[in-house]
Amino acid sequence: MKKLLLFALTLALTVFTSAYADDTDLLYAQWDSLDRQEKYEEALPILTQAAELGDRDALARLGEYYYYGMGVEPDEAKARELFEKASDLGEPLAAYFMGYYYSVGEGYPLDMEKAFDMWMLSAQGGNADGQQAVGWMYETGTYVAQDYDQAFAWYQKAADQGSPKGQGSLANCYYYGYGVSPDYQKAFEWTLLAAQGGHINSYANLAFYYETGTGVAQDDQKAFDWDMKSAREGDPIGQYNVARHYFDGRGVEQNAALGLEWALASANQGYAAAQNKAGNAYLDGLGTTVDEDTAYQWISAAAKQGDASALTTLGYMTYMGLGTQKDEAKAHALYLQAAEQGNAAAQSNIGLDYYYGYGVQKDLKLSFAWYMKAAQQGDAEAQYTIGTFYEYGTGTDLNLDKALEWYQKAAAQGYSDAQEQVDRLKSK
Repeated sequence: MKKLLLFALTLALTVFTSAYADDTDLLYAQWDSLDRQEKYEEALPILTQAAELGDRDALARLGEYYYYGMGVEPDEAKARELFEKASDLGEPLAAYFMGYYYSVGEGYPLDMEKAFDMWMLSAQGGNADGQQAVGWMYETGTYVAQDYDQAFAWYQKAADQGSPKGQGSLANCYYYGYGVSPDYQKAFEWTLLAAQGGHINSYANLAFYYETGTGVAQDDQKAFDWDMKSAREGDPIGQYNVARHYFDGRGVEQNAALGLEWALASANQGYAAAQNKAGNAYLDGLGTTVDEDTAYQWISAAAKQGDASALTTLGYMTYMGLGTQKDEAKAHALYLQAAEQGNAAAQSNIGLDYYYGYGVQKDLKLSFAWYMKAAQQGDAEAQYTIGTFYEYGTGTDLNLDKALEWYQKAAAQGYSDAQEQVDRLKSK
């Protein structure tokens, strides 16, 4: 009797489960057809019905509807509720969203451990966004120990699924050698796929490959086209690059006014290089009239972000009293900040300060040392100056052989005064 009862219950459960599955499958099919046609308002009640039956996929998709406002007013609280229910059932998309919420502390306390657990659940379930997120955590060492091999492996999984973001991240691995030997051609190829897939950050990266001829034939026109595509999406890096193209006339007809326009678009988003570019345009009257005050404001903004080129230019303006009060000691301090970042022009300027005693006590040995730093970076004028220091024993021992060596280095870069000195020393 007990066996018959157990059999009956099992049969009933099987019939119920089968009917439930049939119902949800039918509802899901109806929803999918409407969703593909972007008839979200018609799809919403069908999806809601499937979700109410406890289907985890329907719960996750309904969460998306409320998150993005598809056929319904956006409701993030409702979306979180649905994602939480679906993720408890192991649904990968919902787990990705839950990981995001925990990673930024949105609707839940900030908790990177839970974020990692959710993203790993998502990644292992085959969700490309989850795989990308896990790769990011391993690449940056966020919560977990930094592991480039793991980062590369997860990015590869996401990229293989066609994720543009995953493809862009994989490209960076090939470029920098994270978890794989550097391979610029593969870096270019994956960046191209990412850009063609609409990954905005990859637009400017792809332009870089074309502009520099890295992993692909050099092509200024294609570089400009991809930078412009990036710029029109509001990417400050792309906008800055478009400004460079217009100022330099690379890949497009030179137009300083348009260069300044794009530089300002980027600068207003806080991009330091663009702020410096715009400032220099006002300083030199490129695409606009000379305006030292505006130049000083923009270059100061970039310098406050630690931009070495801006710090150097700001030092020059402070030394000359352009747009601000002349102050040699302050100028020297600004040069020093840039020089410590390896800026050769700033290093030369510090050498000049110590040579003449501008803003500091005169010290020929320190002058020689700072000029040498710039010369070793390939600065032709600094190389020429080091040649003179060796020839006349300024701040160092007199050494004509070394003087000739440094004059030759400067002359090889086309520094005309250096060639005259080479000819003179060789004639002795």
